Amino acid sequence: MPNNSARNIRKYERRVNVLFVKKEMFINRLDRPWIDTPFWLQGFFLRTDEELDALRKYCNSVYIDISRGIEAEFYMEEDLELPTSDFLEKEIVKKKRKIRYKKKLSLKEEIDTAKEVLEEATNKYYLVMDNIKHGKILGLKLVPYFIQPLVESVMRNPDALLLLIRLRSQNNLNYYHGIDACVLALSFGRFMGMPIEEINRLATGALLMDVGKVNVSEAVLNKTETLTDQEFGEVYSHVEHGVQFLRQDKNIHEDVINMVLAHHERSDGSGYPNGLKEYRIPAYARIAGVIDCYNAMCSQRPYNQSLTPFDAIQELYKLRKQHFQAELIDKFMHCMGIYPNGSLVEFKTGEVGVVLAQNYTNRSKPQIMLLLNSDKQARVDFKIIDMRKLPKSDNDKTLVIVRSLKQNDFNIDLTTIYQKLKLVLPELDFQKTNPVGKTMDRVLLFIKSLLTRPGSIIKNIIRTSNKN
Repeated sequence: MPNNSARNIRKYERRVNVLFVKKEMFINRLDRPWIDTPFWLQGFFLRTDEELDALRKYCNSVYIDISRGIEAEFYMEEDLELPTSDFLEKEIVKKKRKIRYKKKLSLKEEIDTAKEVLEEATNKYYLVMDNIKHGKILGLKLVPYFIQPLVESVMRNPDALLLLIRLRSQNNLNYYHGIDACVLALSFGRFMGMPIEEINRLATGALLMDVGKVNVSEAVLNKTETLTDQEFGEVYSHVEHGVQFLRQDKNIHEDVINMVLAHHERSDGSGYPNGLKEYRIPAYARIAGVIDCYNAMCSQRPYNQSLTPFDAIQELYKLRKQHFQAELIDKFMHCMGIYPNGSLVEFKTGEVGVVLAQNYTNRSKPQIMLLLNSDKQARVDFKIIDMRKLPKSDNDKTLVIVRSLKQNDFNIDLTTIYQKLKLVLPELDFQKTNPVGKTMDRVLLFIKSLLTRPGSIIKNIIRTSNKN
């Protein structure tokens, strides 16, 4: 039976996603054995950037003691009935070995091809949807042909397409929504290590999940006022229309059908059309629901203002375990990063930039192209910085992100940024090379801990030695 001391520790303990961990928190427990990480001390104050980077590298979540350190902005709820952390991969990848894809090209090398692929796919998708609107099933036959170049681009480097879907104009939103969802699904499937045939299937379902909306009137889709019950019914019917149409093609995989049928279902049973709960919602449909929700929040709609990608990620986090599977949201956040590609951000210096690519070992330090000076005037050189490689001197501590911006803030036109990219993009890639092993990480962190907090640690070592 736990003693009073143990009860008190648990009383002040809170579970936090590593994306929301900050310095000056007291780390009480990890989500994995301490021996699997570079941390030698069980229970410590988070003081340095190196320790924060290591936590985000080795852990998905940690337990903090709010009585001993600062609190977090968001907490994760405990649920003992949740499956293990690799449940989602096991369910979707059918217990096959997770594939670790490597980037084959840098962002600079891939960006032009990705732009051509995106434009071609968007044009063909428009034709497919027009065919479907007129009841022509032949349009579905074209889908694999224009999805394949998107798949190949994401496999080479997902950053390019993730960036480009944020940079283009916001016209023809209903058509862009399908292509954008397809790119997000491809990137997430790649991040999850799914086999290529299942990534294709996931992308196809994401592309077609709203195909039934061709039977919903434009007046209802574009209405700015609250919909009537009858109009809501018309919108909800797009699921049934989509499934009925896809079932006419015997080559459409059942996983794709399930995505179309259940991407509006929610874990708490509040979704439609069948009010399914939790794991009764097919795994692919759970992914589709998250992608559809994130994509919708980032899109300008007649009835709603768009959120920044950063704000959309925060909103998704609030919906974990309510509308969406908690682990799935955590995985999606790790895939997209705190500031997803194409995000406009402002630094403490007042400078403004756009996120170009993610750093997969530290999602809080992406690659950014500076657009505006501290006085909010356009830069001439459009300098690119890799936040992972910034020096740690006192003079550079001001170059930290303080907030995300909307596309129209400071009259920035994201559609003009692409023309500047090829002129300034360096041959940078976040693919890890010669990674430092856990043992070396542990030794370096331990030495730095001794140097930064020698008193308390050395006393603990002496006390332990005396006991022995």
